[in-house]
Amino acid sequence: LGPATFAAPARLTAARRAMRVALCSAISGGEIAAVDAEASWTRRELCAAAPGLEGEQGEWARFLYRGAPLSGDRTLASVGASEGARLDVVFCRPDCVVTASF
Repeated sequence: LGPATFAAPARLTAARRAMRVALCSAISGGEIAAVDAEASWTRRELCAAAPGLEGEQGEWARFLYRGAPLSGDRTLASVGASEGARLDVVFCRPDCVVTASF
């Protein structure tokens, strides 16, 4: 089975063009899913659009784009993600800390 691909929610309009982003395992590098997202999306919207990231899995998912965490109110645009971006996904308990350096 290959990675899952999902279309953007119907609420997207032509004026708010979707961008395709890939969600990849930070450990293996393998693609988990590809999602049509808006630049204004936060972690919450990304979890809602990606299969398997609802509920506890979504709560434990941490997204990083080039080392910048997508957390709180930070949007895909605010961390620099654009069309074709690959976001690293790390699953950890809420009390864990994720760090990255380049």
